[in-house]
Amino acid sequence: MIKQDEHENGRKRIYFNQMETLPFASNSTLTISTTAVALLKKIYEEGERYSKAGVIVTGIIPENQKQFHLFEDENPKHIKLMQVIDAFHQKTGERKIRLGNQDLQHTWKMRQDHLSPKYTTDFNQILKIKCQ
Repeated sequence: MIKQDEHENGRKRIYFNQMETLPFASNSTLTISTTAVALLKKIYEEGERYSKAGVIVTGIIPENQKQFHLFEDENPKHIKLMQVIDAFHQKTGERKIRLGNQDLQHTWKMRQDHLSPKYTTDFNQILKIKCQ
């Protein structure tokens, strides 16, 4: 889907998006990354200026509640590989193992200038009220 509007400086701003529903539940970085790259190839236009890109994952469910598919399923090699990578990250506390299509030198951090306080999840951000 493509949407256009005028930006403040008079240049047209174009929004591209693509959506894909996997035929099976997956927590494989390989499957999600491969799908994201395939979608990007569908909408990429040579010479167009891009400023943002993102992937939104929906339909998240606990692994023990996934619905099995009769004809298609996750590659069993991915499941074992993801378990090994997750165990390594949990043991070392660092995310040193990455896919080859990820920039190994750059750790991207999301801009979070307008985050809401985390009153319900961060003990240090609990509201303090003085009663008199």
